[in-house]
Amino acid sequence: MAVAGSQRIELDAGATHTLSLTLRNSDATAFDLTNCTRLEFVARRSIGDADTTISKTLGSGVSIVSAAGGTATVTLASSDTLALSGEHAFDIHAVVSSVRYVVLRGKLVINQAVNRA
Repeated sequence: MAVAGSQRIELDAGATHTLSLTLRNSDATAFDLTNCTRLEFVARRSIGDADTTISKTLGSGVSIVSAAGGTATVTLASSDTLALSGEHAFDIHAVVSSVRYVVLRGKLVINQAVNRA
C-alpha cells in the first residue's frame, strides 16, 4: 500500500506548537497505527541535508491519538524552533508490523517572531 500525503505547515519560531495530524493511505482511508512500534517526525533544512533540525519520536513529542483512525500529534517545544527560520523539509515515518512507511511529508515553514522573549 502506497502512502505519504503532502502537507505544508507554517509555524512561528520560538512558540510551542501541537500539530494534529491525520495520516492517510493513498486511497484516502485512515492509515492504521494499531501495531505501530515507531512513529517519528524529522525535519531537515532540505531533503538532501544530512543534519536533522527537528526530531520527535513516539513517546518523546509524538503521540498516537487514535490508532484505528490514523491520528497523531507532534508537540514542538519553543526551544525546537527558536533558532530556526525559513523552509525545511519534513516527513513522518511509521513502523507497523516491522514494515516502514513514510506516511506524511512536506514543507515546514518557520517564521521568525519579532518578540522572542
